[in-house]
Amino acid sequence: MTLPEVVLRQPPGRPWGSANVSPFCAKLETYLRMAGVPFRAEPGDPFRSPSGKMPFAEIGGETIADSQVVIERLEAEHPTPLDAWLDDAQAARARLVRRMLEEAYYFVALWLRWGDDEGYATVAPAFRALLPAAVGWLAVPMIRRGIVKSLHAQGTGRHTRERIHEMGKRDIDALAHAFEGPFVLGARPSTCDATVFAFVEITLGFPCPSPVRAHMASITPLATYHAMMRETYWADAGLGPLPS
Repeated sequence: MTLPEVVLRQPPGRPWGSANVSPFCAKLETYLRMAGVPFRAEPGDPFRSPSGKMPFAEIGGETIADSQVVIERLEAEHPTPLDAWLDDAQAARARLVRRMLEEAYYFVALWLRWGDDEGYATVAPAFRALLPAAVGWLAVPMIRRGIVKSLHAQGTGRHTRERIHEMGKRDIDALAHAFEGPFVLGARPSTCDATVFAFVEITLGFPCPSPVRAHMASITPLATYHAMMRETYWADAGLGPLPS
């Protein structure tokens, strides 16, 4: 079976020399690279996405939203799917790790960029660069207000700065202990690695110092894993060195 070329719709560029401004976009592109799926990345418009969010993908003339939905679709059609070797226990562990990152740690990472004043001072110029100059200065503060409001409704934004840092560090510790080998589930890669790499990348690649980033950088197995994934799957992407 020959896989059709995928058109990956996501924000353009490599902000701060990192894979993407969005962990979910970085996740999907990492999967495409790992699985050897032919693709080309094009700037996306969330208003053209079925979910109103990015990333989304065009596959054989069909537009599909949500990184996980796209991955599951491609895995079902792939002649050698990345997850074919997983047993039920490994698949369950992969789901737990993915859900922890996407449904818990994500909100810590989001707060570090948009809720924290220092993080916002770093992320705002990158987002303004994605928008027409005439609207960027107005739109980005509006985006911030919306995200801060959503973080409060979700719960993370109700905590103190110190507590949010502690929540992030505990998730990072749990992630480090979940590893079963050089890849998350053992000696071979799986789709879980696309998610894990994406969240490690958006943490270590975000050039705003924080106790959360420092904690992740201090865990040698995670730093080694991150470097290995970058070298193995992203060597041709022109990613920059990690911020100090």
